Amino acid sequence: MSSAEPARDAAAVWDIATPPRPGRLRVSTAGFRARTTDPVDLNVVPNPAVTVAVHLGDALLAVDDANGRPHHGSVVVGLASRGVRGYGRDMECLQVRLSPAVAHAELGASWELGGPRSN
Repeated sequence: MSSAEPARDAAAVWDIATPPRPGRLRVSTAGFRARTTDPVDLNVVPNPAVTVAVHLGDALLAVDDANGRPHHGSVVVGLASRGVRGYGRDMECLQVRLSPAVAHAELGASWELGGPRSN
C-alpha cells in the first residue's frame, strides 16, 4: 500500500478528546475521530507505554508493523513500536496507554515488546 499524502495540519484532520485529569493508575486515554474522508496515514510515535487502540467505527483502521504486515481492527502496540504506522479513512478509535506494569497485570505477556498484535 502506498502512503497517502501527509496531513499538513493534524488539528484540521482529528477531533481528539481526553479526560480532564490524567489517570491515577498509570493509564491514559484519548478518543480520536478523523474529520476527513481522505486517507489518513500516520507513523506511530514510540512511547514508553503499551498502547491499545480500540477500533470504534465502521471504516477501516489498519496498523502495519515494522515488517509491513497489516493488522486490522483493534490492536495492541508494544514498547518497541519503531516503524509502526496506522492508516485508514473515517477512523474512530479509543487509545489506551498502559504502563508496562499495568499492561503485564491486565494483558499478561501477550503484548510482548514488539509491534502491533491484532484482536
